[in-house]
Amino acid sequence: MYTASDFNGAYRDYVQFNKDLIESRGAFGGILKVFGFDKTGNDPGHEKFLSEMKSAIQSVCSEQPAPYIADQIADVIFSARKTYADEGVSIYLFIAVESYAVDLIPFLSKEKARELFRMYKEENPRRLWVPAQKTTFQALKKAAQ
Repeated sequence: MYTASDFNGAYRDYVQFNKDLIESRGAFGGILKVFGFDKTGNDPGHEKFLSEMKSAIQSVCSEQPAPYIADQIADVIFSARKTYADEGVSIYLFIAVESYAVDLIPFLSKEKARELFRMYKEENPRRLWVPAQKTTFQALKKAAQ
């Protein structure tokens, strides 16, 4: 079974991948981006990260984790945007991973579900939500009750 440490490692690896990708643009990377020639956002590594995270979450859920395991993994997933806020990664990729974690939410302890629900409400202004966040919010709300 995947652990919270595995998820931490996946985020760290992705952040490093993203840094390396940006650095590979070289000195003219900013100019290329302004004129629409920078294709680093289209690199298949982004999709690979999402696919691997989705698969890992599904694997964890298929094993019906104990609440303490689900809690630890959820902590990593739901804190990633804050943890890596200054690393130049797209928050939308992390929001997508949070939406994959909807399947993990029923395995959380009641206490953790309530904590994540409160955190999600405080840190995510509704006016800025993308559709995936609505689904995640509803799942957390249901689990917190």
